[in-house]
Amino acid sequence: MGFLNRPTTSDSKPWREDPFSRFFNALMIAITGVLLGFQYWSPNKRVIPVVVSLMVFGIAWRLSMMAALNLLVFLLPYPKGTVFGSTNLAFVLLVFIIWLLRVSLQMSPRPRSTPIDLPISAFLLWAVLSFYNVQSAHALSEGLINFELLVACVLYFYLIVNSVHTQRDLERFHQAQLVTAFGIFVLAAWESRHAGQVLIPGLIDFSATVGHDFNTRDIRVGSSFRDYELLSEYCGIILLLVGFQLMRVRTQLGALILSLYAVFNVYTMFTTVTRGVFVALGIALPIGFYLIRRRLNPVRFMTTVVTIAVLAITMNFVVANYTTTGDVFLRLSESKVTGIVPEARADIWANAWNRVFVHPILGQGPFYDEIPGYGYWWPHNVYLFIANLYGFPGLLFFIGILIGLWGVTKLTTDDLRHPSYADAFLIVARVQLLVFAINEIKIDFLRNPIYQFQAWQYFGTWTAAYLVAKEHGIASGRLPESTPDHPPGHRLAA
Repeated sequence: MGFLNRPTTSDSKPWREDPFSRFFNALMIAITGVLLGFQYWSPNKRVIPVVVSLMVFGIAWRLSMMAALNLLVFLLPYPKGTVFGSTNLAFVLLVFIIWLLRVSLQMSPRPRSTPIDLPISAFLLWAVLSFYNVQSAHALSEGLINFELLVACVLYFYLIVNSVHTQRDLERFHQAQLVTAFGIFVLAAWESRHAGQVLIPGLIDFSATVGHDFNTRDIRVGSSFRDYELLSEYCGIILLLVGFQLMRVRTQLGALILSLYAVFNVYTMFTTVTRGVFVALGIALPIGFYLIRRRLNPVRFMTTVVTIAVLAITMNFVVANYTTTGDVFLRLSESKVTGIVPEARADIWANAWNRVFVHPILGQGPFYDEIPGYGYWWPHNVYLFIANLYGFPGLLFFIGILIGLWGVTKLTTDDLRHPSYADAFLIVARVQLLVFAINEIKIDFLRNPIYQFQAWQYFGTWTAAYLVAKEHGIASGRLPESTPDHPPGHRLAA
C-alpha cells in the first residue's frame, strides 16, 4: 500500500476505493511535513538529505520511468554534499534501483544493449586498473570518489537508454532538458548581477565569482556548474536543440517562445566570455548545414546566416557595454595561435603531455594528483586529462566511445521536419557531438563533478535517439518516408 505500491495503471481501482492507501498516504504526508517543519527551525545536515531522498524515491516509484528520469534531469545540476556523498549519486542510485525493481517485476522492458557498451566497459575496467599507480592515501580517497562519480555517470547513461523507448519519450526528455536549461540560464543571469553572493546557503553559492572594479565588470558566469567554460559548452549544445525545436514548431506562439528562449540562451553564452564554444560552433554549424544541404532554400539560408551574424554582433555589443561581463569578440581578436596550439594553452598542454609518460599504460589513477617535477595545472584538454588519469589505453577507449557515438548518429534522413522525431534529431545530435568533441580540446569536463553528468546525458540522449529511430523510425518501416511538404526520396542511402 501507499507510495511503495505498484504505480497506478488504467486497470487498477480508483484510489478512493482503497481507504487504507488513502490513510497511509495521508500519514506519510503528515510525517514528512512534521520532519520538514522541525528541520526548518532546527536544520540537521544528516536528516534533510535522507528525507529528500525518501521523497524522491517515493515520487519516482509512483511515476513512470520517463517522469522519474525527467525529475532526475532537473535535480542533477544542483547537488549538495552529504555524509554519504553527493546527492547526485544518491538520486541516480535511487532511480536506478527503481528501474531494476521495475524490470524484475516485469513492469519495464528488459535492458537493451547499445553499440558503445564495449568501449564503456573497457573504459571502466581501465579506471579500476589505474588505481595500481595511486601513490598516497589522499590520492586513493579522492580517486575512489572520482571513480564512484564515473560509475554514477555510466548508470545515468544506461537509465536514459533504458527509459527512452518511443518517439514521445524522446520529445519529453528534450522538453525536460530545455526546462532545466532555462533554470540554469536564470541562475546565470542572477549571478552576473550578484557576483560574490550566496543565493541558497550550501546549495547555490557564487561567492567564488569575482570580477574587477568591485564586481562591476569582467564577471564570467558559471551558473550551477560554477565553471564558465563548461557553461558555455552547455549553452552551445542546448542552443542546437532549441534550433531543432524551432524547425519543428507548428504554432506562431510556440515559435515566439522558442525564439525568445534562443535569445536568452545566446545571451547566457556570451556572459561566460568564453571563446572556445564559438570556435566549436563555427566549425560544427557549417557541417550541419552541409548535412541538410538538399533541404536548404537559398533565400532562407542566407536569411538565417545573416540573422545569426546580426544576433551575435548585437548580443556581444549589449553584453560588453551594458552588463557586468566582458567582450567575447575582443578576446577572440586577441587570441594568438602557434601552429595549431593556442598561445594560452601551449605551456599547459606541454606540461600535461609530458606528465602522461610518467605512467603511459595504466595512468596515475582517477585523481589528478601532483607529480614531482611537473606543474600542477589542469590540462584544459579532456583528451590529455584522460591520458594522465588512465594512460593511452584509457584515452583510446574514450575515443572509442566518441567514435561509437559518431556511428549511432549516422543520418537516415536529411529532413529536420521528418515525421520520425528521432531520425530528424540524429542530424542535430551529430552536430552536438562535433561541438562537444571540438570544445573539449580546450577544456576538461572531468574536472567538474556537476557537469560530468551533463556530458553523459548527451551520450545517453544520442544513443537513445539512435535506438528509438531503429525501433520506431525509418529503419523500422513504421513511418512514411515522405510528408506532404517533402517528396519521397529524402531517405539517405545506407
